Amino acid sequence: MSTATAAGTLDAGVPDGTMAHGVALAGRAARALAELAGAPVRVGVDPDAVAAHVLLPAVLAAQRGEPLYARPPAPRRAPGPGMLAADLGAPGDEDAYARLLSTLPPGAGAGAIEVAAQLWRLPVVAYRGRPAGATRPPLAPARPARTDRAFGAGIDASPLAGVRVLDLTAMWAGPLATWLLATFGAEVTKVESAVRPDGMRGQPALFAALDRGKTHVDLDLRHAAAVDELRERIAVADVVVDSFSPRVMPNLGLDPSALRRLQPDLVSVSIPAFPPGSPQQQWVSYGTGVHAFCGLGDLGGGRYAAPAVAYPDPLAGLAGFGAVLHALVAAGRSDASGAHVDVSLVDAAAPLAQVAGPAGLARPVEPVAEDLVLRLAGRGFFDAAGLPAAPLVAGGLR
Repeated sequence: MSTATAAGTLDAGVPDGTMAHGVALAGRAARALAELAGAPVRVGVDPDAVAAHVLLPAVLAAQRGEPLYARPPAPRRAPGPGMLAADLGAPGDEDAYARLLSTLPPGAGAGAIEVAAQLWRLPVVAYRGRPAGATRPPLAPARPARTDRAFGAGIDASPLAGVRVLDLTAMWAGPLATWLLATFGAEVTKVESAVRPDGMRGQPALFAALDRGKTHVDLDLRHAAAVDELRERIAVADVVVDSFSPRVMPNLGLDPSALRRLQPDLVSVSIPAFPPGSPQQQWVSYGTGVHAFCGLGDLGGGRYAAPAVAYPDPLAGLAGFGAVLHALVAAGRSDASGAHVDVSLVDAAAPLAQVAGPAGLARPVEPVAEDLVLRLAGRGFFDAAGLPAAPLVAGGLR
């Protein structure tokens, strides 16, 4: 099966072009990875493995024989016009949302509720229509480069060995990026507070899949002593990845210029929901809210649909992984100091808004997830524990 065919048939429960876009992002990372490996080898991208990352909650459930997994919330009707993506899964969120509605006019529309909810730091975003002129055919990736070499067979199997990464991320996008770094040999230390743990721990299988190969340190960054320890760790790190909203790191005294003063050669990558500098830069949202914001849930005729999985997260994770690799490549080519890159979920998902038609959202994801388990089993993508164990970029796949 060709890459284009595989990617197209795997757009189940997600907008048209999602898998092709994921393959393209993985391909960009693969080119940098090949250069860091230090050998003249072209690295191919397996579209099935990319699809498995994008559909990971469903794939893990299928691998375990479980019919259900935590799906994104369905669109919620506003009291007035419009629909909302309301990711109200944290304790107290629903009560806070009810109180919020009581402060608004009875017929408040989705736009007014969205603005008010963000002031309350609630992850609520209005569904928007697709951009005008979104008639381009679905994204079609180039065929991956063939190669006669594979990692572990003639090139460095751990091209990131010795690279020290501080992981200040949570949920899905950032942890995917840092797990991929760990997969290729980086020393990844996840910073997490016991009093405010990663929200993905509520989905243990998904958390475990994204946490492999990492060490942990418990730092409650509300306390000055913990921030001081974080500064000490940054001073000896090579890479820092965070998924905070843009206000958090500056509030800790750790904006990009401060990071560079601590470690001039540091590569830092931030993976927020919305682009820094945009009117929504401080908004709280997850992948489903970004799906709604970008107009990707618009079915036409005033109808909207949530995706089967929060696909903007893995797309941003792939983009963040690639951003780190390309920054490391650039650093190796010159004597320039470190770099900072912002990779928002909106930036990662927005290209899909120009693709004509949301047909993929209507395709059931479960058969595809089950099929992926079978396809990948023979290639060692899943280990005995049923968790992703192999990288999504590899040589010699065809």
